[in-house]
Amino acid sequence: MRIILLSILLSSLFILNGCKTVDTKIQKTLKEENQKLSTYIGKNQSYVRIELGNPTEEIVDEKGFRNLIYKSKKYGLECVRKFTVDEANMVTGFESKGCFWG
Repeated sequence: MRIILLSILLSSLFILNGCKTVDTKIQKTLKEENQKLSTYIGKNQSYVRIELGNPTEEIVDEKGFRNLIYKSKKYGLECVRKFTVDEANMVTGFESKGCFWG
């Protein structure tokens, strides 16, 4: 009985350690994504278009800000990057969902 209990305990420790490793990798990837996208803040929207190409969608929100939306798929995961552009054509913000550089 002790051997079974010890085996279960050791297995649980390995599983929890694996989850922590995955979480660490995800956090590192998200940080890299945000660092890369933050380089576009304060730059003209044409810079984003040169770097990433034409957006998949371009929408004007209720406040009059233009949103450049880039959608793609990598490894079966949908990536959506949205850049907010003000009336002076400057990038003022971004959002990223399901994306990573690599």
